[in-house]
Amino acid sequence: MMARWLSSLRTALQKKKKKKRKKSESQLRPETKIFLGKLQSYLDCRAQMDAKYLEIDEFQLIKGRSIHNDSGGICCPIPHTESERMRQKLYKAEYQQQSPQGTPVERLDDLYKAAELTSSLFQERTTALVQRLLHNCGNDDSNEEVNRRIKFAKLKGRDRALQKAHDDYSNRSPSPDVSWLYDISRCSIILDSAQEVLECIAILEQDPNFHIVKASNRFQKPTLTGYRDINFHIQLKNTKHGDFEHICEIQVHHRAIHSLSKELNTHLHYEYFRSYFAGATGSLKELLDDLKFVGEGAGTGESFLDDLLAKSEDVIRLQRLAKLFETQLCEYDWALKVYNRILSIQQVKSGSSTNTEVASTYRSMGSILREQNQLNGSMEMYLKALVIQRKLFGSEHLEVGITYKKMADVLYFQEELDDAMEMYEQSLSIHLQVFGSEHAEVALIYQSMGNVLRNQGKRQEPIEMFEKAIEIQLKTIGKEHSEVGWTYRNLGLVYYIHGNLNVAMDMFSKAVGIQLKALGPDHDSLSRTYRNIGLLYHSRGELEKALEIYNKALVIQLKILGPEHPLVVMTYKNIAHVLKDLGNEAAAMEMYKNANEISAKTS
Repeated sequence: MMARWLSSLRTALQKKKKKKRKKSESQLRPETKIFLGKLQSYLDCRAQMDAKYLEIDEFQLIKGRSIHNDSGGICCPIPHTESERMRQKLYKAEYQQQSPQGTPVERLDDLYKAAELTSSLFQERTTALVQRLLHNCGNDDSNEEVNRRIKFAKLKGRDRALQKAHDDYSNRSPSPDVSWLYDISRCSIILDSAQEVLECIAILEQDPNFHIVKASNRFQKPTLTGYRDINFHIQLKNTKHGDFEHICEIQVHHRAIHSLSKELNTHLHYEYFRSYFAGATGSLKELLDDLKFVGEGAGTGESFLDDLLAKSEDVIRLQRLAKLFETQLCEYDWALKVYNRILSIQQVKSGSSTNTEVASTYRSMGSILREQNQLNGSMEMYLKALVIQRKLFGSEHLEVGITYKKMADVLYFQEELDDAMEMYEQSLSIHLQVFGSEHAEVALIYQSMGNVLRNQGKRQEPIEMFEKAIEIQLKTIGKEHSEVGWTYRNLGLVYYIHGNLNVAMDMFSKAVGIQLKALGPDHDSLSRTYRNIGLLYHSRGELEKALEIYNKALVIQLKILGPEHPLVVMTYKNIAHVLKDLGNEAAAMEMYKNANEISAKTS
């Protein structure tokens, strides 16, 4: 099968390629223009937050304060085996959350029961802490002043907890992931001065009633928006309702910083840039410098990038920039340029074209080419990565399984459905060996296999695949995760295709509810589900409803994808069909004209 692909790829790649035009400022994608505007706003916000800290703590005493952890750190220093070193991070079992019976929690219900039983103890101890610190600072320690400084939160929502456990702790050992959730019980202490903050730290360190498991001083390392606080995870011994220990979260804020953060709506900046900063290499300063570099240069076209690539040998920085261009700006040509430079540096430095770093770069390039709908080029990159990975790791390694799935995705888009299914099955086999049957990545493969089976015209098999995926997702990432919405949408398509419109509408409605909550009202995934609902309404003859929902989809697509995206063409045609059936021939012709003009421009 691989030889056949390579043969067809060589043929396709010998065809004459279109000459690419450089982007001028006016040709920047809508996403890039939005990004640049938000970037300047973000940098202004960051500067104000930094200035506020210097105002309230002139000598930076809080920043300089180290905090003692009673746990000595919760990580185990050395993995026991090579497989654990590759797949898991080892932690001290004594800092797993405990059930009311004193054993490590196995289920989320056990954790919430322990949290409920410890709630009154947590409030009592924290209230006494604040009263004592106010007294020590010579401040009013009345109940009114204490209550002004403490805010106890409700127990963390179960779906959010489940999602966090999966996203952050699924590779921790010992398992399960829910046993490492420390913020089910939480409170905020909002203090009026640097003196009060420092006194709070001192009491927590000295008071034997508080066992500090972890402490994070974000006055030393602020968040990406410049927000500063101190986060404690403290272990309390509960002997009133059995004999167990429960870990709670205390966040210590300075009121001036807390108030400015609300005024500047820093959470909006955080949400927008979170995907860029999350898991990125480099210090926060380096990441900020990268953003400033892009902000200053992107408006001038590609020349700013050519200058950097001619000079830079810094692979780590180039990888950050490539990911920024790919995921935040959707400037895929820029990302490919950077990855090509990375590839040349990696091959020269290693003296070989067969190492893990080179394979990773090929795979990244394959993903970008797939986004550009250059499917033959994408498959060529994935094949190069696969050959290297199989040579280095063997045929059953997780990296091989990941590449199999990416290749299967391309085959699916090429409508090579039998080959795609074969690839998905190979990927599934490896993922099941590595993760077991209840893992979110396994659910994604079941979902992809369901899509193949649906497009092969099968009925019951895709339903079974999507239901398997949903069952796993509800256990691992929670019912409000966007992926669950996407699976419901795909399941709805099966029912729609086979004429079960009522069940299809139920599935689409579930998908919309989840997507609105998880992704917001302006997201490509939501527009696709709206379009599916439009098709359903049209099939039922509910033309006014179809027109309304298609227009909702179109507004999102124009905003997010831009006016020349293939999905915009499809939606214009959908609207035209409805208008024609409504008897509005003139409006229908206008929609067809819009669609044809875009197709002619982009072909």
